[in-house]
Amino acid sequence: MPDSLRVLRPINLFFIAFAMSGLIGFGHFLRFGLPLYDIANIWIGVLLILTVCSVAASGYLINDIHDVETDQINKPNQTFIGISISENQAKVMYFALLIDGLILSAILYYFTQKSALVLVVVATQVLLHIYARYLKKTLLWGNLTVAALTAFPYFLIAYIFEFDRLERAAILVVLTMSISAFVLNFIREVVKDWQDAKGDKVISAQTFILRFGKSGTKTLLNFLLLLSMAIHAIMVYLWSIDYYFWSFIRLQWPLIVLVLLHIPFIVSLNQANFSAARMSAGLKLLMFIGVLWVYYLWYLVRMG
Repeated sequence: MPDSLRVLRPINLFFIAFAMSGLIGFGHFLRFGLPLYDIANIWIGVLLILTVCSVAASGYLINDIHDVETDQINKPNQTFIGISISENQAKVMYFALLIDGLILSAILYYFTQKSALVLVVVATQVLLHIYARYLKKTLLWGNLTVAALTAFPYFLIAYIFEFDRLERAAILVVLTMSISAFVLNFIREVVKDWQDAKGDKVISAQTFILRFGKSGTKTLLNFLLLLSMAIHAIMVYLWSIDYYFWSFIRLQWPLIVLVLLHIPFIVSLNQANFSAARMSAGLKLLMFIGVLWVYYLWYLVRMG
């Protein structure tokens, strides 16, 4: 793959599109009782996914532009700006993605008449620039920003497709996916700061690992993993209210598995051979389970 495309994180963009497609398809089926075959909703769904992916890609790019110095230390084999492509080329790509996101959001507004769309895209683009330039170096504010932006597309889907008109189950799906995305991404961002501590120290960043060291960061991660486990358990409980036991188990066993999978992370965190890289990769698995869960629900409702 050309390096000019690798800077856009194609795997990450595919995951975003995959996650959004599952929620769009599930919500559409609940609302209309039909598969997602009608051209109008397919077109709106594709436009929304392209808009979000375009904004996300611009965020990855501006982040890499500002992180050239630290990336050469933290991940020299994955650094392309200034090596395979020039910084000016990267900036041209970045501005092209900004314009692309605005055009796509304007087209989406035309089809949906959702007036907040363009403002949301502009605000997100500005926030991503502020994150890359300032917030990423601060104590937890950058981590919270990324976590919030990761969770936001699910609310955007609910806004576009008017999930507020649906039954409680659809609202719970949106809340479960967004809360899970926020919590797990926040934990992963703290872990990634651990991985990037060497390069961040060079630029005098104030990330949690640099301020409080490995011991303090392990304490924070233990707390966050326990909190995440409790939050996911609460979401499982909220689902159990509306269903008989076996129906609930049939619907929600992937979420139950996700709750239980927090335990190995807590155990590994407190071992002497703890690896931040392994934990970061493992957290992606938890996120993937959450995304597969909505596809599983979509399959169940279609099968009746």
